[in-house]
Amino acid sequence: MVAQKNQLATDSHHLVEYDPRVTEFPDHSYVLFIPDRSDKLVPRHRDPNQVMSHAGAVYTIQDLVNDKVVMTHIHNLRPFTVTTTPSTRISLQLRNRTPKNS
Repeated sequence: MVAQKNQLATDSHHLVEYDPRVTEFPDHSYVLFIPDRSDKLVPRHRDPNQVMSHAGAVYTIQDLVNDKVVMTHIHNLRPFTVTTTPSTRISLQLRNRTPKNS
């Protein structure tokens, strides 16, 4: 039983650290953040955020609108591929967070 528990812990660690689908994001690059959602009507991705640093699979990202810093696992990040100016990135983020009047 103890051996199975240790093997499961080791296997889980390897799956996280050596997953071929995991991409590395360089510092100061832009990513989409997928936070935990309790409300399914909230947009899935919060974009864009800037990668400040990382240690292994744990990334520190910064929200570009309110400067909030969040630490998250790489599986919660997606590449932000739109080529825009910094002011356009911020306006995109503000537009995604501003409630629409019906």
